[in-house]
Amino acid sequence: MEFSRGIRVAFAVLALTGRLAWGQGADDMANSLLIQAEEALTNNDHKKAIGLYENLIANFKSFQGIWTAKYNLGYACYVSGDYPRATEVLRELADGKRNPDVAMREQAFALLGMVFSSQGAALDKEGERVAAFEKAVGVYDDYLKEFPQGKMRADALYGKAAAQLQGGKPDDAEKTLGIFFGEFKQSALAADALYLMARVSSAQARIARERNRDADAKRKVADARRLFDQVSAQAKDLALANQAFYSAGDCLLAAGAYRDALGYFRKVRPVAALEQQAAQAVEQARHAYTSAIRGSDKARQSEARKQLDSAIRRAADVRESGGLYLAAQQQIARCLYELKKFDEVLVLNRHCLPHFTPDQKKRAQYLGIKARIEKKDLDGALKAYADFKVAYPGDQIGEDLPVSFTESFLRSGKYAEALKLADEYEATFPKGAFLEQIYFLAASAASQSGDTAEADRRNKKFSEKFPKSSMAGAAIFNKAYTSYQKKEYAAAIPEFRSYIEKFPQTEAAENAAFFIGVSLFESKKTDDAIKELQAFEKKYPKSKLLPNALYQLAKAFEEKREMEAALKIHARIVKEFPEEAVAPYSQMAIAVIHLAAGPKSYPAARRACEQFLQLFASHALAPNAAFYRAEIFRNLNQPDEAEAAYREVTSKFPESEMAPQAQNALGEMFFQRAARMAARPEKLAPEKQAEYKDLIGKASQIFEEILTRSPGSPAADKALSQLSAIWMARVNAGFAKKEEAREYFGKLGAKDAALAPKAAFALGGLMSLLGDREAAIAVLGEAFDKAGETSLPNAGYRQYRSALLDAKQYDRAIKVSERQLEEKRQANDEQGIAEALLGLGQAYFDKGDLQAAAKNFEEVVSKYAWYDGAAPEAEFYQVWIEEKRKNWDEAIKRYTALQAKVRDTELKVKIFMRLGYTWQGKAEAEVQPKSKEECYKQAIGFFLRIGLTYQTLPDLASEGLYRGGAAYEAMAAIPGAEARLRAESLQNAMKFYKRGLEEHPRSEWAAKSKERLAALGTPASQKK
Repeated sequence: MEFSRGIRVAFAVLALTGRLAWGQGADDMANSLLIQAEEALTNNDHKKAIGLYENLIANFKSFQGIWTAKYNLGYACYVSGDYPRATEVLRELADGKRNPDVAMREQAFALLGMVFSSQGAALDKEGERVAAFEKAVGVYDDYLKEFPQGKMRADALYGKAAAQLQGGKPDDAEKTLGIFFGEFKQSALAADALYLMARVSSAQARIARERNRDADAKRKVADARRLFDQVSAQAKDLALANQAFYSAGDCLLAAGAYRDALGYFRKVRPVAALEQQAAQAVEQARHAYTSAIRGSDKARQSEARKQLDSAIRRAADVRESGGLYLAAQQQIARCLYELKKFDEVLVLNRHCLPHFTPDQKKRAQYLGIKARIEKKDLDGALKAYADFKVAYPGDQIGEDLPVSFTESFLRSGKYAEALKLADEYEATFPKGAFLEQIYFLAASAASQSGDTAEADRRNKKFSEKFPKSSMAGAAIFNKAYTSYQKKEYAAAIPEFRSYIEKFPQTEAAENAAFFIGVSLFESKKTDDAIKELQAFEKKYPKSKLLPNALYQLAKAFEEKREMEAALKIHARIVKEFPEEAVAPYSQMAIAVIHLAAGPKSYPAARRACEQFLQLFASHALAPNAAFYRAEIFRNLNQPDEAEAAYREVTSKFPESEMAPQAQNALGEMFFQRAARMAARPEKLAPEKQAEYKDLIGKASQIFEEILTRSPGSPAADKALSQLSAIWMARVNAGFAKKEEAREYFGKLGAKDAALAPKAAFALGGLMSLLGDREAAIAVLGEAFDKAGETSLPNAGYRQYRSALLDAKQYDRAIKVSERQLEEKRQANDEQGIAEALLGLGQAYFDKGDLQAAAKNFEEVVSKYAWYDGAAPEAEFYQVWIEEKRKNWDEAIKRYTALQAKVRDTELKVKIFMRLGYTWQGKAEAEVQPKSKEECYKQAIGFFLRIGLTYQTLPDLASEGLYRGGAAYEAMAAIPGAEARLRAESLQNAMKFYKRGLEEHPRSEWAAKSKERLAALGTPASQKK
């Protein structure tokens, strides 16, 4: 655009010069030809104009306007693209020996420079292009030297700068434009020159980026943006303003400022909006010119003709910019793609596709396929790609699409599809630019598919085809990293070591060393992990991964329970690397370590939480730190401080997950304070009863607020569970009736459709706690059947399943567990999945289908070993199956190992109980009396350990005492046992039956103890 502007200005001046020549007695025929040629040229009929000018020049050599005709011939050849003929004509005009007309020579020089520039822009080969632009610069320099005060000096400086920019020398162009603005700041070309300067800055930014001079690139982009803004704000030329918007967008798009680029592209206006204004300007100028002719005012005619030519030129520029709006729409799509707004890309393309040129349509379809791939719509992308291949077979613009598809298939585990597409690419583009990458991806797909023979073939093919590929190291590293991602650490570690051995100086070698340390840690080889991570710091003290390596080292020390060492490293991370991503996690780890250390470390834990809130107030873990701080106050029995801290969590972080948890904790605190007042609150004095009810009321109100604000959250499930406990306490104390509880939970469910089944589950759980099993199963069953699509809480599933198993309704328990499993898999709730598999296994176990039970327990242990809420219990049942199969020694071995690592008290006690049963079973299987006696003693040891130690678990403790007594009875009955052993064993049996009866009189085991004492001839009422 910058070349045509200058030449049109020159032509308008020249036309006036020609008219002055005609009036000096020139031949009428020649004058007529000249007028006809000018009209044809004005109407863009270049072929006719060239014919008329050549006719005039050939037949009227003495015509006074011959030089004007030659100049206009040169211009006509130029605008028609015949650059060699234009050059020949204009060189003759620029020759001072042949052309005496100084003004004509001056204009010929200026136009000759534009001819070379336009010729350069039309050439494809880089060397030829640059040579043409250098010729243009040379012509402009000759003009400026010969005509230092020439009338076309502004046009020459502008044209020279444009040629320098097009020739790849933006710095030279900047200097030339500096001269232009120093001399011609108010020139008619000033706006065009300002636009050109903006493009110069844009080109300088691109070069700076290519040379990794980021600061210079950033500065030049800012300069370009400022200049484009000035052009669009100041230019009266609507087409130039439109071009400025587009070019500003292009500059920012290249710089990666996609959001800003988007704003400029959206300012580009459709040509229809500009043509009307341009047409009005032409009409006004034409009217002024007609008026001047009628008035016979030569000076006024000259100025009016200038204005008309200028208006016509600007209208032509507007028409030429007609494609700019659609080009801007395509660039908008590119920006949206880079901003990951893939749906908007597809919508924009659908809207513009009918209006795009064929090339634009092809690019839009290409970008649409890329957008679908990114949004993981592979089916839609493949369908669009199939159409694309039919429309544009072998087109290079789509050459990278198979690479994108292959990468997507690889990420999603569709290895066969990845290999098929890779082979298709090779067939379509046998010498394609992405062949190396495709071979590499195909080898990776074959490796990850587990087909070792195909992997070897693909890897061999890759190494033979590209023996010096830069991807060779990446192939080794990626193979190792793939193993790491799959948690196949035993394979990943030697693969990472192999990479370090072959490529020790690369940045990826640091990554490999880091991942070796992490892999060892994840493999539970904690000591080796510590050595590896300590070595990492020594070898790579300035590595970007050092903070992460130190964090992993601290976690390894935590795993070894060496908390002092862990604390020192976490503190170092916070101090030395406060801006790194791991720093907040280290600060949180400090708080958690102190918190886990018990009451003596609570003050240190509180300080760590407060420091976290000071250093990382906006971090995602800030609500956690505030919540832990409140928990510490609660554990220190500082209820006022705890209440204030909990309320601070809900007020400062109302949208966080910790807010409802804080509310739950506050409600629990009030409920526990009430529970501590008395085990039998109905026995309290009236004023204390009032206090008790007030605390219960506060707790209930808080739990109800949670249900109102977050009915679908896990906190709501917990709040419902707490409300069940509150109502159980109220019913047991005589402050409420079961019917009132039913009505209460019914009203809760009526508030929210999603809450209704959960509230019914809570009511069912309450019925179960109150010992009304039939009512519990009825309520839970109805809630379960009516839940529909509502996701039910895991606790509700546990309660319902437990009630069904107690009632020996195994098939119903299996269906309930299967629904939980399906629901939690759809929700990607891994804890829920693990609990459902555990429940399914328990139901099959109780039903007696040990094979089906074992299958579900195995899935829990193998896939969800990290979840303490299910994995240890699943492993417990696995051993129990061994016990049922009478594999006594194996069961004893595995029970013993399991109890050593289990932290949950109740599960640990259950393991002790099964150890007692297993030893008893082994005793019954033994033949030798002495062996029987030793096995019974082992069994008794475990039973009595439970009965005498775990009084807080009354059901298990009473069973332990009863089982201990029964084992003593069995030992007394060993065939051939000594009289002393028999007597002592029976005495001990009665002793523990009596103790169980005294300590747990309401237990089912107490009744059995009473029966055994009667059978042994001892009155149940006897104390000792």
